[in-house]
Amino acid sequence: MKKTRTLFVLTLAVVSVGIVGMATVSAIGPEPSAHGSAQSGDLMLTVSAIQHQDGSVDGHATFRDRATNTKVDIDIDCLTVVGPMGGGDGSRQAIVSGTVGKSTFPDLATGTQAAFVVRDNGEGQNSPPDQFQAPGGAKGPCTIGVIHEFLTSERGNLVVTADDPAN
Repeated sequence: MKKTRTLFVLTLAVVSVGIVGMATVSAIGPEPSAHGSAQSGDLMLTVSAIQHQDGSVDGHATFRDRATNTKVDIDIDCLTVVGPMGGGDGSRQAIVSGTVGKSTFPDLATGTQAAFVVRDNGEGQNSPPDQFQAPGGAKGPCTIGVIHEFLTSERGNLVVTADDPAN
C-alpha cells in the first residue's frame, strides 16, 4: 500500500509539472516566424526564419531562378511580422533580410544585404494563394531597398506566425 501511495504521489507530481510547463508555453505564445516554400513561374523560394525570445533571429532563404540558372542563398538575421492584414482574412506578411551567403545572381553579390517580403494569405481551399517578392538590396536590417512586385505562388505554402498569444 505504501509503494502504491508513493507511486501515485510521484505520478501526480510529474503530471503537475507537465501542466505548469504547458501553461507557461501557452502564456509565452509562439515565436514570430516565416517558413515554407513558394514558386511563381521559374522563381522558387524556400525560407525558414524564427525570432527567438531574446530578439535574435536565425534562418536561411534560397531563391532559384530556373530561367537564368541563378541561385541566391541568404543568411537571415532580421524578421518583422506584420498582420493580421486588413480584410479580416487573417493574412500576415513578414519582411525578411540578411546577408547574401552565396550568389550566382549578378545584382546580389556575396556579402551584401538582401531583403524580401512573404505574405501568408491563410490556409484552406477558399484562401487566396500566398505571395512573395524576389530578393532585392536592403537599406538596412528589415528595410527593403529595392521594392519588387508581389508574385503569386503557384505551388508551395508560406506560413507566417506572430507572437500573438494562443487562442
